[in-house]
Amino acid sequence: MHGRDLPWRFAPVLVAAILAAVYLAIDPRSGDFAAHLFRAELFDREGFTIWNGQWYGGHHTVAYSVLFPPLAWLLGPSLVGALSAVVAAALFEPLVRHRFGDAARLGALWFGAATVTTSARASASRWRSARRHRWRARSRACSSPLRGSPMPSRAGAATAR
Repeated sequence: MHGRDLPWRFAPVLVAAILAAVYLAIDPRSGDFAAHLFRAELFDREGFTIWNGQWYGGHHTVAYSVLFPPLAWLLGPSLVGALSAVVAAALFEPLVRHRFGDAARLGALWFGAATVTTSARASASRWRSARRHRWRARSRACSSPLRGSPMPSRAGAATAR
């Protein structure tokens, strides 16, 4: 390894670590957070299992992951996700550098950023969707023929939550 290559080798990991720290500070709930939390709590109750019948009619838990449930139980799903993004960036850089040489620098850097922003984008998309749904429910409640009655309309009841 040459001295001039060293910053490029650590840059993707540094980018992923900084973005992961921002992600953890903001702490958005991704669309899959309920599933991640379920698997962590399942590991807490049952330990390692082969089958679980409590999620959409049942599934093989080993096919999902053998590492994530105990780590998520120990550290929390969000932290494990953030650490996974940093580790993925650290492992990706030598792979592409070995195959493509110096031409892989930008791709490795992009991958370091993308590992974290994929989770953040999913969370932001979910937040925007929920916000848009609340706005539609409020506008429907205002135009409801029942708006003057003591009983709220179905859309109005949705915004009361």
